[in-house]
Amino acid sequence: MVLRHMTYPQRQAWRAGAALLVVVLGLAWLACGWRAGVLAATLTSIPGLVLSCSAFWLLCHAGSHHLEHRLVLVTVVSVPLAIMLFWAISPMYAFALACGGALCAWIGGYAALLRDMPTAGVPAPEITPGMAAKAVLDETVLAFFLACASIPRGCAITRDRTALEQLEAALDNNHWQQQPETLHGTVQAPEPVECKRVHKNRQTFDLLSFDSDYTVLDALPQADQWHAHRANQRAHARVLRHDHPAPWLLCLHGYQMGTPSSDFSLFRIEHLHQQLGLNLIMPILPLHGLRRSGWPSGSGFLDGPMATVFHAQVQALSDIRRCLAWVRTLAGGDTVGVLGYSLGGYNAALLAACEPDLACVIAGIPLTDIPAILWRHMPPADRAAIEAQGINLAWLNQLMAPVSPLQHTPVLPHDRRYVFAATGDRIVPAQQALDLWRHWDEPAMHWYQGTHISVRREQGAAQFINRALHDCGLVVSGPQWETV
Repeated sequence: MVLRHMTYPQRQAWRAGAALLVVVLGLAWLACGWRAGVLAATLTSIPGLVLSCSAFWLLCHAGSHHLEHRLVLVTVVSVPLAIMLFWAISPMYAFALACGGALCAWIGGYAALLRDMPTAGVPAPEITPGMAAKAVLDETVLAFFLACASIPRGCAITRDRTALEQLEAALDNNHWQQQPETLHGTVQAPEPVECKRVHKNRQTFDLLSFDSDYTVLDALPQADQWHAHRANQRAHARVLRHDHPAPWLLCLHGYQMGTPSSDFSLFRIEHLHQQLGLNLIMPILPLHGLRRSGWPSGSGFLDGPMATVFHAQVQALSDIRRCLAWVRTLAGGDTVGVLGYSLGGYNAALLAACEPDLACVIAGIPLTDIPAILWRHMPPADRAAIEAQGINLAWLNQLMAPVSPLQHTPVLPHDRRYVFAATGDRIVPAQQALDLWRHWDEPAMHWYQGTHISVRREQGAAQFINRALHDCGLVVSGPQWETV
């Protein structure tokens, strides 16, 4: 039977069979550990119990996917742990456990791809070993996101509902639902600006810093709590520019990024800056990187109270537009394109609704509906507790409308809009990119056979970006723009 053509019940049966293999691996961990002494038994009991219990639960609820994230993560972690216990539980058993962990993780990737039926309008993801390995990466990162997330529980849910009611009142009193442009307003280039030369990650760049001019918070709930994030009150952007006038590309990073190591790799700055000759400005989103208030980077932007998500997004758009205004004061700053990934794609799409003079906006693997993505990945028990307090998806979408790219009409011309996304994305469902493409009146679109995390290595996505930069005039014709 071809996996791609399975019916939904057949897919769930296949996933149940995969979970059964993980149960066997978990029991093998327990058996090997308890034969090798107390210390080895203690260490092996962690993956053994987690794998056995989680996989058994999936056998009983084959349609559930929330445990699957953690299941894949533990299976992946069990491989290095087996290597560490090489001599304690005998080389043969350690090798067998490591191979079993790798096999189960790989099977978990298949199970993740088979979890949902294909989305109408999206090319079906290829069910191949390579795609399964990419799905494992997505599921592992997603498990990390969930483990680090601050999900409201208990009395915190009641406080969040009160804050959301205050947010609703503020939106109604200021007519921001009907006139979102009055919420965002006009921006001016920041002044004064500090520009410091930095050498990091084998790159030399300028670190642009200025005070985040964000006053709209006074009309919104939980303003004092938001202002308490001291590091977040200072906006930063990394700048790489040539000694001669050149077009600019504004690069917007994803969730839990904002550091040189992650951002420079994602945006392939050697290619964009050196080979294509573009100047780059890379704003750091609120609560990320140098602006973070907790661990990891980005903590508090998408997790925690929904009112703070509203704060984060309004401030992000304000700071990004001020970076754009600063670029436009420089030589060559009249030609600026935008490239954003994931959460950066969300903000790139918002720019297309308020900045008509951009050379282009390229939204990559874009998050476009924040409440929907939180509802999808939130553990069922937490989601049920929140809904019991009257906080539901429809209400959250209404409150987030002033900062939602799907609720704003783009002012950027149609031929300057570009979207690319992954057919097998496990973090941001393909439906979200499809919704943006349709909302944008179906501009240039590219689907690559990969997942969210694999975007860094996808040649098709890189070539699509190159063609978009060339077509909108940011890159001149020549062999360099075709190079990936």
